[in-house]
Amino acid sequence: MVCVGGRYQLLGELGRGGTSTVFLAVDTVLHKQWAVKETLLYGNEEYQQHIIQSLRAEANVLKECDHPAIPRIVDFFEENGRAYAVRDYVKGRSLKSIVEESGLQNVETVLDLGMQLCSILSYLHSHYPPIIYGDLKPSQVMISEDGTVRLIDFGAATQLYANGGVLDLRTIDQCDARFATNIFTAPEILNENSAATTSSDVYSIGMTLRYALLPTEVPKTNVQSAVLLSHENREVVEQLVSVLAIATATKPSHRYKDCDEMFSALEACEHTEKHSQQCDTSTNVLRRKQCKNSFKPRKKRYAITALIVVVLVFIVILFNCLGLFVGNAFVNRNKQSFDGEPSSKRIEEIRKNNKSYDSYMQLAERESNSDIACRYISHAMQVQNSMIKKKYISKISFKPLQILLQIQLADQQWSANEEQCFVGLINKYEQNLRPVNKDWLNISIEIGKAYWYYFAGFSGKVSQTERLSRMRVAKVWFQEAQKYEKDANKASSQAVETNSDGISHTVSNQKMLSAYIAISDAYAQLVDVS
Repeated sequence: MVCVGGRYQLLGELGRGGTSTVFLAVDTVLHKQWAVKETLLYGNEEYQQHIIQSLRAEANVLKECDHPAIPRIVDFFEENGRAYAVRDYVKGRSLKSIVEESGLQNVETVLDLGMQLCSILSYLHSHYPPIIYGDLKPSQVMISEDGTVRLIDFGAATQLYANGGVLDLRTIDQCDARFATNIFTAPEILNENSAATTSSDVYSIGMTLRYALLPTEVPKTNVQSAVLLSHENREVVEQLVSVLAIATATKPSHRYKDCDEMFSALEACEHTEKHSQQCDTSTNVLRRKQCKNSFKPRKKRYAITALIVVVLVFIVILFNCLGLFVGNAFVNRNKQSFDGEPSSKRIEEIRKNNKSYDSYMQLAERESNSDIACRYISHAMQVQNSMIKKKYISKISFKPLQILLQIQLADQQWSANEEQCFVGLINKYEQNLRPVNKDWLNISIEIGKAYWYYFAGFSGKVSQTERLSRMRVAKVWFQEAQKYEKDANKASSQAVETNSDGISHTVSNQKMLSAYIAISDAYAQLVDVS
């Protein structure tokens, strides 16, 4: 079995394209799976250096990306005339394989796919300078079992070009038209004299969605008729086809200017689809009622007419009285419309937030690098905070902080950088964390223990003064826990009944906290430091 970089055992080939081959590999140090891209360094020495510089530049840019849909590059090295980039291994199936095996996708799936791609590429474009992906295609779109999209690069080697302050991810041999992906790549990228822009990625998204929605042999001029034959919802399909037509316009100026604008257009299609489904249901009900009513006896119709006349007379009599209530009804109706979102929209927003939170948590739990894990946890906390502000959830979860602390202490040491990251999150979200008494009590104890046993020190030196500094900070957190423990005891004493397990646990905590505080005070007297 081939081993590269002194630690990565290549298990098997995942993909091949151009000058590169991607392997599934296992890290013999971390016992973790990675995707390793091997690029052949060919040509003269100058050209080889050009390839290496380009690959390193790409690696450096992608290291700055912090998005769950973009696999990280965790290592880069050269060996035996080849360059190796070690990336996250992404599980799932490519859009290309899904279409080849399962056929064309429905409108709902294509809309969801398009909005996810727009969101991912919009993130790349938000960097300064913007990162242009440049060669998006179905084989690089990986879809997990839950429908989450991630971008991969299992094709040819990539290179970054600087075009007017814009970083541009393209294949190394892109300048040669033989190596370009003509179908999915924007025309201006294939033209050496034109600069790539954010609308170049819009074009690639449009062509990728078209691939998922339409037969590949259908020319652009027959797109609408072909889609209407294969899909039921005519109104939504027509709207989606219009979006794809704008996105894949030959001239960049005729397309959506960026992915955010295209996202909004796709979102409008999604709303049309939901509205159409509701209308279809209502129409079917109305038709059934009309059919049923058409067979009612004529005598019953006369009775209904008489009843209507009576009701109209009654309405005329009460007309003036109704005016008294109209103003209040209007105010109340408007108040209700502004007090909260429609339930369907609210549910969808909650679903998206939960999905983002779960993604960040899963990435953090798989991460062994505490700095990167801190970024993921920071994003997870940010999502929670946003949901609290929108009243989607009532209280914040401490699970992200607990997981982060576990990762940071896995090596039996708490570095100054790790401590700064963790305490920074505590300070940032303290207002939402403190009200959750029991969890705040527990995290205070854990932080105190982290300072007491694992903190690497404020100065990095092992000395009595340094040890005392750690104890003093730990003591502050133990006192914080003690305060919340006392509040919990008061609440328990006011209750009618308290179970024995709860009492013993409380007493145990009290003794432990008192012991830590007493030891800290005794040590301060022992070393005679004021």
